[in-house]
Amino acid sequence: MTDQPDNHFEGTAREVVQAHHIDGVHINVHEQPVSAPFRTPRELPPDVPGFTGREAELTELDALLDSAPDSTAAVISAVAGTAGVGKTALAVRWAHRVRDRFPDGDLYVDLRGYDSDRPMSPDDALAGFLRSLRVDGSAIPSERHERTAQYRTLLAGRRVLVVLDNASSAEQVRPLLPGSAASFVLVTSRDSLAGLVARDGARRVDLDRLSVTESVDLLHALIGPRVAEEPGRAAELARHSAQLPLALRVTAELAVSRPTTPLAELVRELADEQHRLAELDAGGDERTAVRTVFSWSYLHLPEPAARVFRLLGISPVREPDVSATAALAGTDLAEARRLLTTLRRAHLVEDVSPGRFRMHDLLHAYAVGLAAEQGTEAERVGAVNRLFDHYHDTAVRALKAVADTAGEPGHLAWLEAEIPNMLVLHDHAQRHSWPGQRQRLSQVLHDCMVTLHTLGIAARQDGDLPEALRHFDTAIARFELLAPGYCNGIRLDQAEALLDLGMYEEAAQHLRRAIPLLRELGMDEEIAKAETYQAMAALRHGDLVSARRRAAVAVRLFERLGDEHWACTARLTLVRALVAISVAHRQAPSSLIGRITALAAEFEQRGRCGEAAVAKLLAARLYVRKALPQVVRQLLDEVPPPEQTTSIDQLLLLRTCRAELAVLRGDRASAYREVSAGLAELDRFRRGLGSPELVCGAASHGRELGSLAVSVVLRDPGASGAELVDWLERTRAQAYRYRPGQSEPRESASLAELGAALGERALVSFTSSAGSIFAVVVVDGRAELVPLGESEPVLHWAGELHADLDALAPDRLPRVLVDVVATSARRRAALLDELLLHPLAGLTGDRELVLVPANALHTLAWGALPSLVGRPVSVAPSATAWLSASRRRVAGPTVLVTGPGTPAELDAAELCRPHPGAVLLRGERATVRGVLGALDGAGLAHLATHGMHEPGNALFSHMELADGELRAHELTRLSRPPGHVVLGAAELTVADEGHGFAGALLVIGARTVSAAVSRVGLNAAATTCAEYHQLLARGTSPAVALAAVTSVDPLRRPYVCLGAG
Repeated sequence: MTDQPDNHFEGTAREVVQAHHIDGVHINVHEQPVSAPFRTPRELPPDVPGFTGREAELTELDALLDSAPDSTAAVISAVAGTAGVGKTALAVRWAHRVRDRFPDGDLYVDLRGYDSDRPMSPDDALAGFLRSLRVDGSAIPSERHERTAQYRTLLAGRRVLVVLDNASSAEQVRPLLPGSAASFVLVTSRDSLAGLVARDGARRVDLDRLSVTESVDLLHALIGPRVAEEPGRAAELARHSAQLPLALRVTAELAVSRPTTPLAELVRELADEQHRLAELDAGGDERTAVRTVFSWSYLHLPEPAARVFRLLGISPVREPDVSATAALAGTDLAEARRLLTTLRRAHLVEDVSPGRFRMHDLLHAYAVGLAAEQGTEAERVGAVNRLFDHYHDTAVRALKAVADTAGEPGHLAWLEAEIPNMLVLHDHAQRHSWPGQRQRLSQVLHDCMVTLHTLGIAARQDGDLPEALRHFDTAIARFELLAPGYCNGIRLDQAEALLDLGMYEEAAQHLRRAIPLLRELGMDEEIAKAETYQAMAALRHGDLVSARRRAAVAVRLFERLGDEHWACTARLTLVRALVAISVAHRQAPSSLIGRITALAAEFEQRGRCGEAAVAKLLAARLYVRKALPQVVRQLLDEVPPPEQTTSIDQLLLLRTCRAELAVLRGDRASAYREVSAGLAELDRFRRGLGSPELVCGAASHGRELGSLAVSVVLRDPGASGAELVDWLERTRAQAYRYRPGQSEPRESASLAELGAALGERALVSFTSSAGSIFAVVVVDGRAELVPLGESEPVLHWAGELHADLDALAPDRLPRVLVDVVATSARRRAALLDELLLHPLAGLTGDRELVLVPANALHTLAWGALPSLVGRPVSVAPSATAWLSASRRRVAGPTVLVTGPGTPAELDAAELCRPHPGAVLLRGERATVRGVLGALDGAGLAHLATHGMHEPGNALFSHMELADGELRAHELTRLSRPPGHVVLGAAELTVADEGHGFAGALLVIGARTVSAAVSRVGLNAAATTCAEYHQLLARGTSPAVALAAVTSVDPLRRPYVCLGAG
């Protein structure tokens, strides 16, 4: 921006510039090409229970954050590198306190700097961070400097908290430092990291032992009233425990396990143990005190439990389950379970998940030392060999059971859970030169990979595409480093499944990431297939130029390889793109017709009758443009009748050709019959898909056929509004006609049904055809068709208004910028009002409205248009969807959910006051299972969670919860969908025609969904939601309540009511 008049802004509207002198402003918002959507990571471990003290250190960290521009990183280090002082606990506690100040997420990694095996390399840490930031494994560079550059690029300009735990050196940390000051890095280490301080400007926070008072407070929190009864003895226990939090927790557990023993006696025992282990007290080094406490706990163990403790120290598998522990120790399951329980009660191991355990790294190091001191080499080798045998033999049995269709699901679950541990063992065998064990595990791991791939292929053939994708995802995530070539073959099957689901953009992203590695590995055939799938994805997504280019590349590659079978497939994809381009431009090049005719003949010669039929149908479409009905008829007669195996694409292409021929001949009735037959075939196809997410993914099928029917109606001077309503409802938003658990779709809404349900309201359904936009208004039981002029100005101003509202969203913009952008937004809103609503005013009056948008109007902030400010409006994907939603009844409890990392301003707990007795799920309680259970039968649900919209298939959109992602299609499990859902986080906005997560909620049966259609500032969102819920609690309907609260500031409260309102 300059100081000159006619100022010009360009960019993403993410950044705010300070205005000095403004005479005129032009704001141009560009879509920036990115390899994948930025995923907001939320990786902090759970907060530490019983945390006490450290107020000075927490305050110091707060001060460092407040002065973050002057500091790159804060390093937490124990004096003299003392272990167990609570560095991680402090870091995690503080990170949880401030995570709402990092809207772009938090990254966490345990660098294992003092692990007994080997620290995590910066390369591996960077790979993990890049995956957390939604970078596919195949797109992660092999060189460290390239990984660092990619990582810093992704974090540039974003405010992310990065926690690097247990670092061993500055060299391990430096590649993980972001390149911009917007992020904050918190490092914990036993080393002072002087090099990081001197060279990288880090500020060190020295963490000493707890004070005696703080130690006693911690003991009191863990032991209870006995500490208050014997405060002096408790202080002695603290001193004997070196005032180290980890040692204090071990001491406290022993005290709890002996409730009748006075603390004085425990103090004497600990003192005696210290005397007996005096040889470990090397000059009063605090590390020896820690070892003393561990030794004291260890020496109280029965010998079988002590032996298991030592063996766990030498196990390459750091998080074994009970069966693996039994193998390691050479015991049965019952004995292993009993011994692990003993160790867990002594705080010498901790639960990771049900039946799975791990050791803190300090305890692990202690166990390693004990195993070296007290065991023999033969015992150690024997134990690890038993572990290898256990994993190999169990995996072989599980693979056999999975191959047997009668096998139990538990075998597959075991394989998926234990593959990472088998990979660890494989690495251990390679590093320690155990070729026999490595070879055995290599074969088993290869079989696991092939099995997952095979299961994915089988699921796809059975039509269970979500299950197919799950298997493909698991195989790639586990084995891409071990077998990159094979995994890129899996990616091609993954892309096919995504294309089947209608997730074209995600399929294209996977393929784009795979191609560079395929080139590196010299896998030319797979590269050509990937280019073909890329072309198919682009074609279905409507990117015709890209489809043509990629298909042409694929043709050349297959011809060079001499693979004529696949070359023909690629040629067919190419001519489909060329025909689509010609149809869009109303052209019919003779050269293209000749090319298609030759391809059809080649397919027939090769016995590929289905593809020959498709080629002839493509030629027929071009002859329609040449107005040669006899030639079209001849080509259609040459196409064999469809068979049971004929694809839905081919069936609909045939119906489209027949309908276009009928239009060419002026036979509207026949055209309508062909469209109706095609839609019936599409209904049968969708019913066969079974799950709503597949129906949603199939939305693109038949879109062109439906558009043809609507265009025929609109070109007929005598067409009625009722006729247009009928065809619009038969062809648009078809996913909303299918309910989970119902085999038959709902019938499309009739005009009579709509008139009766609307009452005093008016429904306006928009549509476009041949560059023009139309509205059909349903009011008082009649339908009126109103032409609204050209589409281009409407789409242009809708996009400009959306950009203005995004630019206005941040809470703290300079007033002069707010005034300029708001003036622009109001002008654009007024223009849209004039174009879209003013011509309808004579029909709609001041009635409450139900709006059915088209194209970019799905994301329009309707409440910002002058004639709609303060006016109740409901937005629906179709009139049928609105009618269905309006018939649902809302009853049940109120549920308030706050997901991880949600800013404090949006915490759903703030909404408890208007809803006493509401079910509140936040923090660790906001799990996938917990939220699903609470939503089942809820009357009102408020979801304040981060999430991600999936543009190709709304039912694969997700929200982030404490234990992972909840994908929208999982809501189909609910027996009673929630009645009214409020989406309180900006990421779950109404994103496109599919309406994102909001649309998915309507698909599964919600009555009303309230959500934003563009970015919203935190303060505006919090205030809007608070006022909205107050009105809802008084019994105000959602549409009326939302109209009231958005009218206060229409430009910064861009919310809509989807569904019934």
